[in-house]
This record gives sequence, C-alpha cells and structure tokens, in this order.
Amino acid sequence: MRRWILTVLMVACGVLVAVAQLSAGLPVVGGVELLIFLGLALLLSLWAFPRSMSAAEAQRASAADGQPIVYWRPGCRYVVGLW
Repeated sequence: MRRWILTVLMVACGVLVAVAQLSAGLPVVGGVELLIFLGLALLLSLWAFPRSMSAAEAQRASAADGQPIVYWRPGCRYVVGLW
C-alpha cells in the first residue's frame, strides 16, 4: 500500500479541488482540474511501469532482440529519470 500513497494523494487532491470548484459554481474548471490530477495520479501509479520479469526471462528476451536489460523497482527515482 505504501507504494500507492502518491497516487491516492493525487486522486484525493483532485476530488477536493473539483468539489471546491463545483461549490464555487465553476463546473468546467473543476472537471478540467480533476482530469489533470487523475492524469498525474496515473503517471505516479505502478501502472506506468512495465511488467516485471525474472532475470532469466530478461536475458532470453535480450538475446532474442538485442535490447538492454534495466533492473528496476517500482517507484525507483533513478530509473524514472531514464524514461
């Protein structure tokens, strides 16, 4: 659950901002801001990272297509900089 904290926080902030804009009578602005926060939540979620595979699978795939192997963990700030 700890790895999902940023995602949940972005969704919660988006909902709060949208509700505040709706109560102020600005539904379009609230909807746009909600979409922005949901997009940020998606980028920060674990779904933005590719599926993990074992080292043996990665070596077989690398040998087949010549792609380099990148070892990573979900949320690793060093690997995120490579994308």
